[in-house]
Amino acid sequence: MFQICPSRFLGTWYRNAAGNAGRGGHRGHRNFIDSYVYPTHYAEQAELQKTTGGDLLHLLKGSAKKQANWFDASVSQYDAYGRPKSPYPGNPAMLLHDGYRQQAVNSTLACQSGGCNATAELSFSQEGDLQNCKLSVKVKPTDFGVNKVVEFITVNDHTVSLNCQPPSSDCSEADKLTSLFDCVFEIDVQHLLSNRSLQLSAKISDGVNKSDCAYKGNLLYAVPQVTCLVGPVPGVAMNISDVLARPVATPIKLNQKLKSRKAASRHLRVKQQ
Repeated sequence: MFQICPSRFLGTWYRNAAGNAGRGGHRGHRNFIDSYVYPTHYAEQAELQKTTGGDLLHLLKGSAKKQANWFDASVSQYDAYGRPKSPYPGNPAMLLHDGYRQQAVNSTLACQSGGCNATAELSFSQEGDLQNCKLSVKVKPTDFGVNKVVEFITVNDHTVSLNCQPPSSDCSEADKLTSLFDCVFEIDVQHLLSNRSLQLSAKISDGVNKSDCAYKGNLLYAVPQVTCLVGPVPGVAMNISDVLARPVATPIKLNQKLKSRKAASRHLRVKQQ
């Protein structure tokens, strides 16, 4: 079997240490490997060296028995008791354990003529912390096609979409709100919600002008939606009157019950005798 001899790489110091085995030195390279104090930044390599004794071919041999996660990585997502692992820090799922609930608000961006501009506002109530807020804007295909686009969509004066081209539609189905096209899909707008509201604006190109394809008379018809995790209202004091109004349980005298059971047990033994 191919072996790497440490003396070839560790130089005179190792050979002297091995040669001094009879005078209290290290006996053989295995003892030397186990006792040598490796630098901290070589800890991983040191552990490999100690495990294999310098036999690097073990990496090619594989293992006689493979662990379950070699076949299915998902088993590593459970602990020794079969419980799923907690989400990583920063994962929005962690907020659900802290009382946060998902909430969505939407509106309509609509205008009726070629080249028109539409505006809308999305806002949340003033209660509850907002986290993990995502914005999507779905556009109804009308008279879109080559050089017929949604020129821009802005949120609080920040451009989030340019020259979005929904597919051309069958104008015979113009009145059906189907096959909405995502010009914006779940982008993070957390940093834009400092005042808990978003001002949206969108404009279509002049070429979008075929009225037969308009949805309810609108050549631009879009549905913006923001979804957030909304937390419990911070700093809300508990109403003490609700606590005082709760029914009071009757205390249980355990000592009295134990005494009566002991007395009954003694009476039963006397009768049996």
